[in-house]
Amino acid sequence: MSSWGEVESQFSELAPGMERAILERQWDETSEEWRLAGSVALAAASSFRLVASSAGAQLKGAGAGVPPEVAVETDAQRRWFRALWFMAGPHEAPVVGLMSLHGRASAGPVSVGRIRRPAHLSAALALRLHSDAPG
Repeated sequence: MSSWGEVESQFSELAPGMERAILERQWDETSEEWRLAGSVALAAASSFRLVASSAGAQLKGAGAGVPPEVAVETDAQRRWFRALWFMAGPHEAPVVGLMSLHGRASAGPVSVGRIRRPAHLSAALALRLHSDAPG
């Protein structure tokens, strides 16, 4: 497993190619979806997801500084994305709307939020976790 310093370096290397990338979160009371959008090369997006999975796996053992909303996530990549949402920021305010079911009654409220420059923000969070780590 990489150290937080190595994770920060990997995200920093990806950041220039992801300046116009957006990590989008869409959620309601029962589900949550993440999507990498914006202007980003496929190779950079794939590398970002791979490093995010590694960081999320490492985050599982990070201890008491991890909020419960992050710690409960079982998927490593989604755990990192949730860490960006709950531990880093600021982000744009979410947009809340109603989901309709093909002309039938509303399925309830749905929220959409965006994290701009996710590789840059990931590097900053990894650096913070590195400086917070004991030893």
